[in-house]
Amino acid sequence: MFIRDIRHTLFIAITVMISYELALNTTGLKQFIFYGPRNDIISANREGIFSSAGYLSLALIGMTFGRMIYNELYFQLKESEDEKKVKSEIRKNKESRMMLKLAM
Repeated sequence: MFIRDIRHTLFIAITVMISYELALNTTGLKQFIFYGPRNDIISANREGIFSSAGYLSLALIGMTFGRMIYNELYFQLKESEDEKKVKSEIRKNKESRMMLKLAM
């Protein structure tokens, strides 16, 4: 996996998003993206190249929320399975006690 901890993924996504917005608004990057010349391979593909930072942050946020939902559902399922095991053990113990009482 790319980043293992959910908190780090969200922090990186927000950092990339804020950095990209700051770069767009405080430098001449926005003017270059909108009105720059198309002389070489970088300037010809400038919209796609520079927007990849925004797409990266969106993908990381999606990964974060996906992991949060998955972990919540997984632990709920695991807890319900554990509860079923405990209940079946209690039932078995009750049955064995009843069998011992009947045998006496």
